Amino acid sequence: MQSDAEDYARWIARVDAGDRRTFVAEKDGEIVAYIDVAEEGENFVTAHSKMRNIQGAYCKPEYRGRKYYDDLLAFVVTVLREEGFEYLGVDFESYNPTANRFWNKYFAEYTNSVTRRITSESRDLICVQQRDSVYV
Repeated sequence: MQSDAEDYARWIARVDAGDRRTFVAEKDGEIVAYIDVAEEGENFVTAHSKMRNIQGAYCKPEYRGRKYYDDLLAFVVTVLREEGFEYLGVDFESYNPTANRFWNKYFAEYTNSVTRRITSESRDLICVQQRDSVYV
């Protein structure tokens, strides 16, 4: 899915609102990856004073597999650890193979959830598994 200027403006507004922190990886002055970290996650398990949660993440395809994102995640973990946090959570959709491979290298699952489309237009059963993980 391609982002447009309106998506970017919404993202900047969310960052400016101060409800999350954004960490970025740059190459020659260009942002090539980011991780948004927030206090709350997707479910009540993440409501812990010693936990922060990744609420947005992206790496440009041409920089994937080149350690930019691994190094960015390591930096985020270091900063949060120095601030006294003990856990870092992330949720991702299991149907995203890139996310599935990446996050499972660094995180251990702690919850699973599923969803089913129940609108009258949907006649087929569509299940999507969401995995919530914590950095270990």
